Amino acid sequence: MDFDLLPPALKDLLPAYSKPRDGELLSSWIVRMAYDHYLKSHVFCNLVFPKTPIWNRDIDRMAPRSIVETLSRITPTSVQGVEQCLLTSYEGTIFQKLNPNGATKWILPLGIYHRKRKDNGLMYCPTCLSNDLKVPYFRKVWRLSLFVVCPKCGYMLEDCCPRCGSPIVFFRNDLGNKNADLAKPLSRCYSCSFDLKETTPTPVTRRFVRMQKYLIAIIEKRNTRFLFPHQYFDVLFQIIKLINGRGNLSTHLRKKLAKSLKIDLAISSTTYTPFDMLGVKERRNILFCAYWLLLDWPDRFVNFCKENRIWSTFLLKDFEEAPFWFYSVVYSNLFISNINRKFIGVRHLFSYYG
Repeated sequence: MDFDLLPPALKDLLPAYSKPRDGELLSSWIVRMAYDHYLKSHVFCNLVFPKTPIWNRDIDRMAPRSIVETLSRITPTSVQGVEQCLLTSYEGTIFQKLNPNGATKWILPLGIYHRKRKDNGLMYCPTCLSNDLKVPYFRKVWRLSLFVVCPKCGYMLEDCCPRCGSPIVFFRNDLGNKNADLAKPLSRCYSCSFDLKETTPTPVTRRFVRMQKYLIAIIEKRNTRFLFPHQYFDVLFQIIKLINGRGNLSTHLRKKLAKSLKIDLAISSTTYTPFDMLGVKERRNILFCAYWLLLDWPDRFVNFCKENRIWSTFLLKDFEEAPFWFYSVVYSNLFISNINRKFIGVRHLFSYYG
């Protein structure tokens, strides 16, 4: 066939294009296509996106419009299909709007320094990577701090190479070595070449799997109880901040939850680490406590707070845009004015000395 006789639309298509896999990250898709063309990722990007920086930014958070349109033009993928590979696709679901200039709750930070990554901002499930057909790929949900367990495999997610402890940075597999093996899969650690598929998976109990499936149902809007999913996740994040916070009230809340749920909530009292920067195990335990408090809403939440003397001032701290369904329950059942607070303190004193 004479290439010049092809329609203009077909001339733009990459010779070895592929569509993004189910739930795939944009960066994962780009590197897969680079290897399909027997090119290194940075060479491929220089050819496809000339003069556009790719790997010195978090391309999965919010890619420039030019990149989205270029990928749609050179692959049989609609603009909407390309946008589904971005973390902005979670807007209106787990957060209302992604912050283009700073941190956004629920998104794991990468700690970008030039083309390096200092933080463990990308996780993986070794069983899922092993089960991927031919070429392993990385999922969007593995960038979310509220995703700690693989509900399909029943194992904990991993956030670093188990051999050397390096962050997962698959696009660096071919950097700095002109003779790098382009057949090396994305599942290889860029630092020590350990195959992440060989990671020994960590099983979890059923309650954590149930939690993850529950949260996913809300994200995918299969749980019809929540008409506005981002409001549920706003409240969930608020409770997580209170559990993970510093001060006597947060310490008191952690002790009561740890005792009630028989769960480890050992958090340093000297240094504060934001939830989105904690390790997977720490996030899992805190997330489960917050999820548990919101089950059987509002009875469990109200009863627990009353029994443990947790009142409105603490619950609504720095929560200026609290959803009405949360604010109204707290205000109706757990509101304590200054006068009431003094009265309760005196009553508690009398009961103590009985």
